[in-house]
Amino acid sequence: MKYILSLALASSLSVSESTKVLPPGYEDTMWCPPGDCRVYSNPWGIGAGPLSCYYHCYSNVTNVTEAVWTGSLTDVVPPEGWVEPVNCTAEEYSECESDEDCAMTARNWVPIDEEIIGGEQCSCYAESAYHPFDQCQGVTQNKRHCSYDDCDDRGCSNFDA
Repeated sequence: MKYILSLALASSLSVSESTKVLPPGYEDTMWCPPGDCRVYSNPWGIGAGPLSCYYHCYSNVTNVTEAVWTGSLTDVVPPEGWVEPVNCTAEEYSECESDEDCAMTARNWVPIDEEIIGGEQCSCYAESAYHPFDQCQGVTQNKRHCSYDDCDDRGCSNFDA
């Protein structure tokens, strides 16, 4: 019995090191109500879990709402009229509640084989104290699959967070 519990614990710990819990086919496409945009939020600062933990629908009327996810291995159908959202702009959505919450910084890390979300390498972004931006987008915690460039933060000093 102790061996089974140890194996279960070891398996659960190895899952936390992976980047995605659900395999392809379960959360392939995100759907939101018309007019909503897509936001990425990672308040825990970790990169493990299904995409639905991190991506949400947003509108200035309803604020953040859950998306509907479809995939080739599911029978889920998006509600009629829902659309694949585009990323929200900084003007539409921000996780900075005050000037003290955020600081402008350059993005040093980007994933190598993933769609880059939130700005290209060396672009400026508002780093939030409450919702830190995972520059590698959860690809790996040890950044083996991310590219690094020593970007100069001084180029971001002309921007407000």
